[in-house]
Amino acid sequence: MSGGIVVVFTQGPAGKVALGEAALLARRAGQPLTVLALAPQDTDPALCGVYTSAFNEGVRAEALRELAEARDLLGEDGCGADYVLLLAGRDPGLDSWVARERPALVVLARGGPLALAARRQAGRLRRAGVEVRLIDRRG
Repeated sequence: MSGGIVVVFTQGPAGKVALGEAALLARRAGQPLTVLALAPQDTDPALCGVYTSAFNEGVRAEALRELAEARDLLGEDGCGADYVLLLAGRDPGLDSWVARERPALVVLARGGPLALAARRQAGRLRRAGVEVRLIDRRG
């Protein structure tokens, strides 16, 4: 990739605003847009009340629904976006993926139940020299 705008999309108001902001920035800069969904996976059946494979499949299905929602929100042309599912344990983590792809900017949603995780992720990416924007539902 080397360049381009990446948005980690999550459902909810902050995720929608982050997606819109990333799409606008990509259009203005003439940069490609990549929409990521993250699917953490449980590897310890003792910690999970359901079968691990069923839990993991549910998380994966939800992440795919998030990508479908992002595609719907971006509309017919979708800014020419690429849609990527990062599956924990199979794919590189977000830090490694960003280091490999070297986007110009990563946009993260700051609101919702993952707000603290987003701030921590932003800090890690910034320490690695990546430009990051944290977006809440107000923009």
